[in-house]
Amino acid sequence: MDIFEELKNRFKAEYIYSRSNAAVVSLAKLSDRKHRDGTGLFLAEGTKLAEESLDSGNCAVLVISEESGEDPGKIGNLAEKALKKGVRIIVMSGPAFEKISTEKSPQGILTASRTPEEPDIRCLSDAGFAVYLDSVRDPGNFGTILRSAEAFGAGFVLAESCADTGNPRTVRASMGAVFRIPVITGGCREKLAFLRDKGWEITGMTLAEDSLELGSFTVRNRTCFVIGNEGHGISEGVLSLCTSTARIPMTGKAESLNAAQACTVALWEAAKASRGAR
Repeated sequence: MDIFEELKNRFKAEYIYSRSNAAVVSLAKLSDRKHRDGTGLFLAEGTKLAEESLDSGNCAVLVISEESGEDPGKIGNLAEKALKKGVRIIVMSGPAFEKISTEKSPQGILTASRTPEEPDIRCLSDAGFAVYLDSVRDPGNFGTILRSAEAFGAGFVLAESCADTGNPRTVRASMGAVFRIPVITGGCREKLAFLRDKGWEITGMTLAEDSLELGSFTVRNRTCFVIGNEGHGISEGVLSLCTSTARIPMTGKAESLNAAQACTVALWEAAKASRGAR
């Protein structure tokens, strides 16, 4: 049986052909942050991210284009997962899918997922290390940081005035980490102060010459690295909450690394120290 016949008959998928269909219009609006915030939904495109979305338990809708070139077996597996989890399955015409997609070369598969609930910082305060992002506005940087944080075992990410987790570029750059690592966006400065009062080391990553050189000291348990804005660094208010500052020693002519690169280096040092402590 053709995979699209199977989607219709076995998986009871809805078929939508018109670009003006209400579901198409609503999903297309998720490229706008205001609509994401209002609905609590965001898009994840491509087979891998669709799998991550379904595995997270937050997937609300699975959308498949009739013009998808994906392997029928993979489409069937996604539909099987969606059916078991009670996820709405929609098959769209190529033009309708293109109205929603934000990719230049779409795979013809996407999901709409519910934004995960933010965890209580009090339940996370025993994590080994974490990240505080101070106005990291570039969604590519933000997504890469989430990917690095998840890869190296950070317990959570505090994100004050940053790009949102549902931005398509954030989701893409995170490579699925957006579905796995806890992200807190509300009341971040108060939560940073809470961590400091709980005995956490709050280490601001700066370029100051009097900062400790990363690699010259062992990152201790319960350290939160603070990463500043791409152009302006850490704001004075957040810097005042730091208990120490550190810089990355560099021998080349580059003055600095971008936010995502700097955070990844810091997280590597934290992960290395964590492994050594076991």
